[in-house]
Parts: sequence; structure tokens; C-alpha cells
Amino acid sequence: MLPLLAVLAGTGLGLACRAPAAALLGLAAAALAMAALALLRRARRAPDSAAADDARLGPGELSLLAGMLFIAWAAAGLRAFDPDPRHLAQCLQRERESVELRALITDDPAAQPGRSPGSIFWTFTVEAKAMRRLEGWQDARGSVRVTLLRPGNERRPQYGDTWELAGVLTDRARFPVPASGSRPPWRWRGSRLAMAADSDAARLLESGGGNPFMAACFAGRARCARSLETGLENAPGTAGLLKALLLGYRQELPSKTREAFVVTGTYHVFAISGQHVMILAFLAIFLLQTYGVSRVRWILYLAPLIAVFTLATGMSASAVRGCIMALAAFAGPFLHRRPDMPSAMALAAIVILLCDPLQLVNRGFILSFAAVAGLIVITPPLSRALARRLAVEPFVPPARPPWQARLARACALYLGQLLAAGWAAWLAVAPLCAAWFNLVSPIGMLANLLVVPAITAVMIAGCAALLAGAIHPALSLPFNLLNRGLVSATTAALSGLADIPLGYFYVQAPTPLFIATWFCSIAAWRLLRGRSRLWLAGPALLALLLARGAWAERGRVTLTAAHLGESICLFVNAPGSQNDWLLDPGPRYSSRRLVRFLRTQGVNRLGAVLISRRKADCAGATLDLLEAVPAREIMLGLTDRDRSPTIKAIMAAMASNGIPVRTLSRPDSGVLPGKVTWRVLHPESSLDAGAADDQALALRLERGRAAVLIRTESSPCVSSNLLGASAAPLAAEILVLADSAPNADPQPDFLRAAAPHVLVNSASQRSPDGLPATSLRVAIGPMQSVEISLDPDSASLSQPVDME
Repeated sequence: MLPLLAVLAGTGLGLACRAPAAALLGLAAAALAMAALALLRRARRAPDSAAADDARLGPGELSLLAGMLFIAWAAAGLRAFDPDPRHLAQCLQRERESVELRALITDDPAAQPGRSPGSIFWTFTVEAKAMRRLEGWQDARGSVRVTLLRPGNERRPQYGDTWELAGVLTDRARFPVPASGSRPPWRWRGSRLAMAADSDAARLLESGGGNPFMAACFAGRARCARSLETGLENAPGTAGLLKALLLGYRQELPSKTREAFVVTGTYHVFAISGQHVMILAFLAIFLLQTYGVSRVRWILYLAPLIAVFTLATGMSASAVRGCIMALAAFAGPFLHRRPDMPSAMALAAIVILLCDPLQLVNRGFILSFAAVAGLIVITPPLSRALARRLAVEPFVPPARPPWQARLARACALYLGQLLAAGWAAWLAVAPLCAAWFNLVSPIGMLANLLVVPAITAVMIAGCAALLAGAIHPALSLPFNLLNRGLVSATTAALSGLADIPLGYFYVQAPTPLFIATWFCSIAAWRLLRGRSRLWLAGPALLALLLARGAWAERGRVTLTAAHLGESICLFVNAPGSQNDWLLDPGPRYSSRRLVRFLRTQGVNRLGAVLISRRKADCAGATLDLLEAVPAREIMLGLTDRDRSPTIKAIMAAMASNGIPVRTLSRPDSGVLPGKVTWRVLHPESSLDAGAADDQALALRLERGRAAVLIRTESSPCVSSNLLGASAAPLAAEILVLADSAPNADPQPDFLRAAAPHVLVNSASQRSPDGLPATSLRVAIGPMQSVEISLDPDSASLSQPVDME
């Protein structure tokens, strides 16, 4: 494992800081030369002294590790800080530019249905050959992730095609502009450069480029996809699941099915990994044994098969890891060595990181290796303990037990080992899933007991369908029909598990200290188990950290302003799990970003959703939001509901689901947990129906001496009504203007009456006239948020932060 640690350290250094690649490679060459000399000197010594030296880490081993560190450092530095002036990241003068590219497609394009009927949304990676800004083409290079919308009846993009594309090229390492400091170029996982291509300007220049072997692999993958669709024309969900499971076409997985697998912690089965590789290998081994091929020679037949499968399915980190580990395991008999899984895992990580150092910050890479490490470290002691429990009593006279007892013991041992493996993998990835996806899924340990055997059966039947379809497409029909029943039963059972209360829930991301303590506790248990109980200090410290976090959040009230769509939405986080408010969900196209934002806040259920006015850019995402995050009630500003199709759709959906709808107007008020008083300042109940902006909500939140005033629209009519209402208290420490229209400008008289210490508004607006000179303006840019803390004595806010 020491070589792996050296490569990890070198890759981390290369991504974190610049260093001359030539100097690093020179140091690597010197270190490797010293290692070779030291090892040659050791080989010439007497056998006894050489054996003694093998038991310790000598100068040769240290020099070899240093050489690997310098090589990994140089490779990572070249990848993260590419010095080539032709690279697109170096050519861009700004973080976003409108350009034209001539580029070669380097992967298998993924297709999804577009919003308009008959259109297809394509996503693929290209390698740039030339770029043009205004006039004249210039040589360019660099990998770009392209999205392209095309009519379904036009030729589909394919691997090896050269296209001319026009659109906005974005360097995602620089955009959006960070709120503070510069962002490292490896912050973004996957491709650093992205382009939304113009469908009208895209045109095919030539086809048939690229590597012929890769083209054949992708063509075979497409033929296999057609075999899996045979007989399932009326069950696209089942066909999509089979193609996602066996071929890696995860874009065709139905959204509800994807959600069920994600929340139950079983989505890992769709990552092409060791499970897929081993099932394919076992089917091949069955044929090899039929023809009498010895175990020593299996690797000669399995290596090409596994390599082609890995290439054809996209070469993801988990697929490459499974491929290398499987090849290392099957190469053991050929080389007369016993397979060693920890060493195979380390070899796979080293190869992947040296080929693509940015995988070190790729979540898929980290989760894949964390799960495998958990299986290697945690599963063996659990399995041995289970085997001892199920072992036959040694002092009982030997007698052959009846077949029922043997079968029951074998089933119990299998289920126990499956549970131990699921428990081990869950322990290894749970804190990472909580940190990155805000999801904790205890039901995953039970769900994997069901899903892993069922999916294994589906994969075996699917492989049989592919083999039969290679002979004739019609021969895959019976296997696909068998899979239709298996998939339907599995997804139905999984949906039932997802409905179990507290089977999964969302949390705020744990601190780095909690994550480090979690993994240190696992390591202490593995090292000290059975010898000392000191490892119990780890779980005790975890419980203490959880209690400390809960105590710190006790009674805390925050208001988060997030710029997700056309305007700023506001999230009020009050004490309790079902007392939070959300003001203005925003347009429908921002619903996924809104749900993701709420997940990062640890929201599982909302107390209320407030809609300030009858406009789609304020309420369009409401129905999609409520499908993902239920709410106890809906609150509407005084509005003419019959004039808004969006509001009418919301009212009908709430009536069918039994969710109460409440209309707000002045002087409605109430108290949230945490002793937060809310008060409606606008509109008045007697206000005549007019423009939607003139009926917009204005709210005031108070906690002790702290006050926040919220304006959702900068209409002059609203300002006049607020100034004319003698009972409306306008003075507040913080004023939030949620309207992001560039021309939104409240009246100066209103600003002087509010006299805020801090004004929070969109970065697309200018500083309004009439703002007191002593007031501080905090501007929120796209995909940024700012948190306001309502303490009993005063209100305070953070600097804007970037959201993922």
C-alpha cells in the first residue's frame, strides 16, 4: 500500500501547487536510478543478509517511493495546469465566450428526450482541433463537454465524427466567478470546459475518424442495446433499466426508478464495476471449463473479453477498477502467485491516477474505492464471526446432519455474508454520501439484501439475452420477458422500502472532523478488535460530536437568500424538522436546483411554501418541488387566482392532495418556533385586483430586537402602500429585495424609511437611489446564497457563497 500512498501524495501535490514538470521528472529519474542501484547491491549480498533487508524498508524502497511521488506530481501538474498555449483554457480571455469549434467526438454520445416533441438532447465529449472567435481559425486543443439539441429525424452524433459547433464555451473552473478568492482548475469533476451548442449552427464535417477499435466497441454496444429492447417496446422503463445496468446507458433510466434506487442506497448497482466484470467472467469461465481449459490459462481468454467490455461501457473509474482487479486476480494462477485483493485495489488506483490525476477529486472514483476498501477491511472479520456462530459444535459426535439443516445453514451463511458486505460498504461510504449528497439511508443495508441477488439474476438473464441476440435478435425475447418480471418485482419492492418512515433522510453536510473521526473509528476497530476496548472511544466521540452539533443548532433561526432562477428565493430555517418556510420557489426550470439547495439544508419536509404573486417566475417550480419535498400548507399573497394558469394548477393539485391553501394579507401575523414573529405588511385585504407586481407580498420577521424586512417586488405601488400604512413598521436591520429585474428600484422615500444597515439584492441590479450612505449592500450573483442569522439581539449575515 506504500506505493499507493506515494502516488496519492504526489497527485495531491500536483493538483494543489505548480512545479516545473522537467525538474520533477529529473528528480524522479534520479530517485529511480538510486533505487535500481540499491536493489542491485542488495541482490549481490549473501542470501541471509538479503532476506533480513527484505523485512525492512531500505534506501532502495524509499528511493522507489520517492520516484513514484515525483512522477505522480509531474503528471498531476501537467493535467491541472496545462502550459500549452493552444489549450482552450489558455485561449479564453474571459470565463465565458461565444466561439466556434471544429472538434472530434471522443465518446459514445448519450441521448435524452428534449422538451419539444421529436427532439433529442445529446451530451458528448469532443477533442477540439480548431477554434474561431470573430475571424480566422486557430489551432486549439482540449476536451469539451458538449450539449446539443437536435431533431430526432436528423443524423445522430457518433464516435469519430468531426463537427463544427458554435455556442458559448464556459471554463467551469472560473465561472461562476467565485465570491472570494480564485478557484483551482481541478475544482470541477470531469471536463473543465463545457459548451451549450447552437442546434442551427451545428454541422457534420466528416465521419469515420477516431480509433477504429473504439468505434467497433461502441457499435457493438449499440447492437447490444437493440437486443435488450426486443419484446420490451411497450415497457420502455424496463428496457432503460436493463441498458443502464448492463451497458452503462444510465441516461435512459426512468427518473422515479432512479430516485428509488438512490434513496435506498442501491444506485451503485448501475455503476459498471467489479460485479459486472465478475458476472461476465463467470459466464466465460463456465464455457472455458466446458472445453477443459485449465485455470492457469483462463487469463489468456478473460483479459481481452474484460478489456473490451470496459472500453465499450465508457471506461468509468469503477469499470477500470473492476477490470484491473479482476485481471490481477486471474493472473495469479498464471504467474503462480496467490491473488491479493488489497494489492490489486492499490494497483488499480495507481494506474487510474497516473493516467488521469483529476480522478483524485472525482466523487465516483472516491466512492468506488471507498466501498471496495470497506469490503476488504470490514467484511472478513464479520464473516469469520458469522461462520463461528454457525459452525457445528466441536464436542458433539460427528454425524451427518439432515439436508434441511445443511440447506438452512448454507442459506443463513449466504444471507449473513451478504448482510456483512452491505454493512461494510455502507459504513465506508455513509459519511461521504452525507457530505456530498446530504443523504443518509439506513434502509440501504436491508435494501441491498434484496437488490443485489435480484440484480445479479437480472444481469445473468441479460447476458444470456445478449449472447442469444448475437445469434439472432429474436432469440433474446424469452430472456427479456423473464427480466421484465424480475425488474417489475424488484422495483415494486424497492419502492415499498423507500416508503418506510426514516428509511432515508436528508441532513446538512457533516464537518470534516466528524468524517475523519468516523474513518479513524473504523480503523481503530479493525486494529484493536478483540485485544482492547479502546476502539469504543471512536463511537463515543462521534456521539459527542452529534450532540454538540444538535446543541449548537438548538433555537437557531436563519434566513437564506439564494439566487437560483429569475429572482431570489428565501428559505427560513426555524427550529424543528417541519417548521421551515420557503418563499417563492421560482420558475419551473430551476426546480432541480431548488430541490438540491433544500437538500443541502437538510430539509425533508417544509412547514409552508409562500408564493408572493401570480407569476410563473415565482411559482412555476411549486408542483415539482412538492413532489420531492412535501409541505404542510401553501400560503398565497392576495391575488386574482383565476387570472393565473400557474396558480390555478397549484390550487387544483393542492385540493386533490388535501393540502390546505391560505391567503395572506395585512395585518396577518404569527409566531414561528424560536420566538420569531412574522407579519404581513402588504398587500391589504381591501386592495383591488390589478397587476401581479402591485399585489406582491412584503413580510417582516422579528426576533427580539432583530428585524428583517422582505420585499418580493420593487413596484412603486407597493412602496407607496407601505409608506401610506401608518401601522406598518418599516425600520429593519436588514432589507432583502428579492426582485432581480435589472430595472427594479424601490422609491428613495421607502429606503429612507426602512433605513437598513444592510441591503441584500441581486448582483444584476445597481445600488438603488436613496440608500443611506451608512448602509452596506450585499449583492448575490447567479448560483450564490447568503445566510442571515436572526439572533435575539441583532441580525447578522455571511458573505455570498457559491452553490454547486
